[in-house]
Amino acid sequence: KEYRRQRQMCIRDSRWTAIAMAIFTVATALFFHKYWAVPDAMKMAQQINFNKNIAIAGGLLAFAAFGPGRFSIDKR
Repeated sequence: KEYRRQRQMCIRDSRWTAIAMAIFTVATALFFHKYWAVPDAMKMAQQINFNKNIAIAGGLLAFAAFGPGRFSIDKR
């Protein structure tokens, strides 16, 4: 019974942490990788980094939606 409560708390904490990290990652992309406002010589590198950050945020949101999974160390 206690184990189940702790497991649910860890899953909930993992999801909230993933959401917070996704918000941070999107904010980082918007503030530091403004590829639309840089000279043409820097545009490609900034766009790659912007898209990378958005992809990372998408993975974090998927983690938040589906939980840590069966290989999580939360089960130990």
